[in-house]
Amino acid sequence: MTTRPPSLASREYFQRAMADGSGGQFLFGRVSGVPGVYFSTRIDSPAGRPLGVAVVKQDAEVLMRLLGTRSDNTVLVTDEHGVVVLANRPEALLNRLPAARAGTAPTDLKPLYQREPGTLPWSFQPAHLGRYAATVAEIDGLRHVTRSAALPGLPFTTLPQ
Repeated sequence: MTTRPPSLASREYFQRAMADGSGGQFLFGRVSGVPGVYFSTRIDSPAGRPLGVAVVKQDAEVLMRLLGTRSDNTVLVTDEHGVVVLANRPEALLNRLPAARAGTAPTDLKPLYQREPGTLPWSFQPAHLGRYAATVAEIDGLRHVTRSAALPGLPFTTLPQ
């Protein structure tokens, strides 16, 4: 008796690939329980008709090593819900940034993250550095100038400081 592989059609990265050509999503594996980032791309026939989706999962631990070790800098990657999914500060993982828009997230995040994300005890304030606008984060009692940038084509944002 053969078992069928689980359907990916309900996964957001699959739906994005079918609709837009590619997608990405942070998830815990259904079978492995291991967190990772799933990258997907639509496979089209020569006539341009969608045939399916190719998916590659990259283990979150491997990606976090690319962010470097914790030093004077903090590097965070958040998903579209404002939840930190990759970081060089382990204590920030699977917590939401306080500035995350609650209205953009499903009411129950536990199925995505295997627990309900807490909110990081940080605050973000607009500031001016000379004639430049900036955002300042207060983390552990210290003020840090932050930069935020969307990762093109993916539902992730980096927040290096």
